[in-house]
Amino acid sequence: MGEPIDRSQSPFVIQSTFGQLYPDMDDVVFEGTIGDMPHNRRPIGFSIRERGGLIRCPDPKCWGGGFEVDYAASDAMREGLTEKAVQVQCVGHVNSYKGRRAGQPCSYSAEGVIKLKPKAAAPVV
Repeated sequence: MGEPIDRSQSPFVIQSTFGQLYPDMDDVVFEGTIGDMPHNRRPIGFSIRERGGLIRCPDPKCWGGGFEVDYAASDAMREGLTEKAVQVQCVGHVNSYKGRRAGQPCSYSAEGVIKLKPKAAAPVV
């Protein structure tokens, strides 16, 4: 795998914990496939609570890439959905040595379903 995107310097990404971003959710899960061609895809299950909102791109030539599934999860939560089908393109580039030159966009994508798992309601006594 190449180097993932560095989101710490982005003005649009707020560094927060899972509990701050999704206070009513027990977990947010992405289930689907990842790859560059229909015959070259592999299944993936990914918990945003456990691993954060960025899935690393499996292409070893990809620099500054990854799949930002936390944005899709936020969209699903804003729309009031518990499941949402998504396709996310890798934001990286290939054919550039360690990201020093502009290369071609990465051809990998992730397709699947974002599942929002709400916290169980406390029993009323």
